[in-house]
Amino acid sequence: MENAFIFLLIFGVLLFLTAASLAFSKDPRQSPLLGRVVGIEKMSKEQARKLAREVAGCVAAVGLALVIYCVIGLVGE
Repeated sequence: MENAFIFLLIFGVLLFLTAASLAFSKDPRQSPLLGRVVGIEKMSKEQARKLAREVAGCVAAVGLALVIYCVIGLVGE
């Protein structure tokens, strides 16, 4: 079970890095992470940045939940 917690911990940290990449992107319209968002090519740069920050917040929240769960799981063993 310890290996699963370590894998999920690494995955949570990678989610944090992804969220940081989205949040600090200069032009999120060119990002492959938002490539499937309908109409992002037609959005202004500021609208795309706002959308990227919203998505980054959600991704960071999931990453934080995974990291907390895994740390508790590893300490509890």
